[in-house]
Amino acid sequence: MNQTRLFPTTVVGSLPRPQWVLDLFQRRWDGGISEEEFQQRLDNAVLFAIQLQDMAGIDIITDGEYRRESYVKIFAQRVSGFERDALDGSAILDDGNYFNPRSRQVLPPSEAKSPLRYPAVVQPIQYDQPLVLDDSRFLLANTSRPVKVTLPSPYILARRLWHPVFSHDAYPTREDFLEAILPILKEECRRLQSEGVHFIQLDDPWLSLFVDEGYRDHFEEVEREIHLSMDSINRVVEGLNVKTGVHFCRAHYNRQTGFRGDYSYLMPFLNELKVSQLVMEFALPNAGSLEVLENFPEEMELGLGCVDVRAVEIPDPDQIVGMVKEACRYVDRERITLNPDCGFAPSHTNPIPPDEAYLKLRAMAEAAQRLRNE
Repeated sequence: MNQTRLFPTTVVGSLPRPQWVLDLFQRRWDGGISEEEFQQRLDNAVLFAIQLQDMAGIDIITDGEYRRESYVKIFAQRVSGFERDALDGSAILDDGNYFNPRSRQVLPPSEAKSPLRYPAVVQPIQYDQPLVLDDSRFLLANTSRPVKVTLPSPYILARRLWHPVFSHDAYPTREDFLEAILPILKEECRRLQSEGVHFIQLDDPWLSLFVDEGYRDHFEEVEREIHLSMDSINRVVEGLNVKTGVHFCRAHYNRQTGFRGDYSYLMPFLNELKVSQLVMEFALPNAGSLEVLENFPEEMELGLGCVDVRAVEIPDPDQIVGMVKEACRYVDRERITLNPDCGFAPSHTNPIPPDEAYLKLRAMAEAAQRLRNE
């Protein structure tokens, strides 16, 4: 790919898995396949993800996150110190209520029940094995295109994997746990850079949820939470010479999201980030107007979310072209990358079929080419 071309295209990270890949995960959980065979079979799945993006015309590709059960759990699975299935998938808010990431609901403790199980940190964590370094090596060896690798942000890991009861002996506070996460992510990013990864993206949808006024009401110190997230991101990427980015979205599951609000509340804080690109969603109907980009940081690139991954409909390339032209009123065209709003499958069980993802990506790539031709 020509690194200087206008409107490069990429995915946010995850791609839908074919049914046979979902069956492969089930066989591993049931103990019917060894980890070695599981990874060998997934090699073929990743090759499929690469070809899907290549055929769609995507410029900067990922491995579809095919090897991950979820983009957060990967940390607990490859770093020691966690108890599997200790939590019910909810996270405690400052006011004592629980936020369920699957239903996108805030619930009192008596109602915080979920079939989605999550690990909790119970011992001091140790960086025993790479998080996604081996995955990136396979990707780099099987494509000539620039490669993006995605990691969960320190803030979302601290929010999802720390519990005041289960985790207290290891890390008395969430902030203590966050401090322990930082050197692990920083070292992983350093290794990814040395392997030749083009773009390292940290995903922080839980920071993005503060766009919703109702969600903010559950926190006594919202700005403190925002600064905590942004400072931790800056500490992870400090010293890196590779392109870095942060993905902001309202999160989704089963084609739904329960949070509303544009980026106007967060926009004044974004100048604090020391990353190359902000990956933001604008195609979702409740994402608000592009006018919010009037205050977009002047030196930063924009990953423009121009495809709604939640909708069933395939967008018309002309529709995407119109959105990009509108964004160019506020952000220089040389600083705009095109991407969907979010990953197509942040959880491996998301119901979006691969063909739908392919057609949406193809429409986005066609829109990018029309813009270049103009």
